[in-house]
Amino acid sequence: MNEKYQIFCDFDGTITKVDTIGEFLNRFANKKWLDVEKQWRNGQIGSRDCMIKQFSFIKNVSMSQLESFFNDIEIDETFIEFYNNVKKRNIKFTIVSDGFDIFIYNILKKYKLNDIDVFANRLKIKNGEFIPLYDDKYKDCKKQSGVCKCKVVEDKSIKDHEIIFIGDGLSDACVSGKISKIYAKNYLAQYLSSNNKPYIKFNSFNEIKI
Repeated sequence: MNEKYQIFCDFDGTITKVDTIGEFLNRFANKKWLDVEKQWRNGQIGSRDCMIKQFSFIKNVSMSQLESFFNDIEIDETFIEFYNNVKKRNIKFTIVSDGFDIFIYNILKKYKLNDIDVFANRLKIKNGEFIPLYDDKYKDCKKQSGVCKCKVVEDKSIKDHEIIFIGDGLSDACVSGKISKIYAKNYLAQYLSSNNKPYIKFNSFNEIKI
């Protein structure tokens, strides 16, 4: 079976129950990160600059603290059944995130979901510091995102397949304008609604019918 659908899905707040980066910063960063967050949400800076500044407020997190953090992050329980069904039907599924690989891979590993393709920023840990690393191929992103979701979707779309996007946040707003079938919640649903753009509202993955 090779159905002509292809799914791109956000990670933080979409697959996970909370925004992983926000939880991490709230736990380990100086509260100055919240001022930088406001600048990003107001469109004053892109997510690249935002995360570089925010992660500079984190110092000396131990590996045991990091592992404990990963263990505390939960995903939508219905995602596992959803993904297994998609995989069984040979539908290409890709996580595209403006978050960080180390978070995503460790959380997926915990749920034995290691086989999912992931596009995300890299995070280097050196001498107790957390250093975001960005791919130059996304440097021209109009939204100054670390991962340009528009470019990932453009480059990785399979010809003659219907593209489906699933997301929840600010980083999903731009790419959503290029896709006809969108499942949205939280900020993304509000954004699409206020801009009179079509979408299907969902709260958990058992509501998504492909």
